[in-house]
Amino acid sequence: MANDDDDDDGSDISNYDIDLIDHSPFPNDCQNEVQGIEFLCQYFMHRYNACPTFFIGSLEEACQEAFSSIIIKERRPVLVYIHHDKNLLTNRFCWNILCSEMIIDYLLENYIVWSWDITFESNRNILIKIWNKIFPSQTSIDFSLEQCPMLIGIMRESLYKKDSSSTSEYEFTVLFKNETLTSTEETFSLKSILNELSIFKEECDDNEQALVSHGYLFIFV
Repeated sequence: MANDDDDDDGSDISNYDIDLIDHSPFPNDCQNEVQGIEFLCQYFMHRYNACPTFFIGSLEEACQEAFSSIIIKERRPVLVYIHHDKNLLTNRFCWNILCSEMIIDYLLENYIVWSWDITFESNRNILIKIWNKIFPSQTSIDFSLEQCPMLIGIMRESLYKKDSSSTSEYEFTVLFKNETLTSTEETFSLKSILNELSIFKEECDDNEQALVSHGYLFIFV
């Protein structure tokens, strides 16, 4: 008789019904950020045969990792990707943009990428709680089906906000939602997305330099 343990390798991911992976990138009511992102990585490889290097951890940990280096040139902004499997644009965006070799390579060198899936309403509510914890005093975001796919850039709180009533260490900018770039209202293309990411990265680098120059941060020379 076979040992019952032989049928269980202890992996939550391997026990996830592979037939559902085309429809549910995250398990319903995913309370564990690490588990959810591991599911999403598997989902991307299954559907798109490629996956950006998603940070495996909480959003708070991703922000800490992005700005932890004492060498200023090694600090990077965080890019948050919000996925909704029922939005008709999602597949086109993932195939043509997010999983392209050029974007994957660029993000690996320049960003910490954190992702979340809101196909289930329960996971959208969890994301809202995560977001409000990190950005308690900033304007909320409409995390809805109609706004996806969505890219959000996170940098350290800029110098001009240091004397404001903000209680967050970080600030965010919605770079892209649905099918348009927020700054130009241009329909997305590989070139336009890369350009927008490059601009935000430069803004983040300039902000780190400004914070150092005004004595808010320590820099290693």
